[in-house]
Amino acid sequence: MYELVRSGVLPSVRIGGSRRIRGEDLARYVESLQRVRAGVP
Repeated sequence: MYELVRSGVLPSVRIGGSRRIRGEDLARYVESLQRVRAGVP
């Protein structure tokens, strides 16, 4: 996760001293992995 956020693949926001990932962004990333795995563009 840290590398995905650092590289900009997974967007995040900083709240106080913590880095947070929105649920929608995480779901979109997981869906993209599933499409790649299934061979769907």
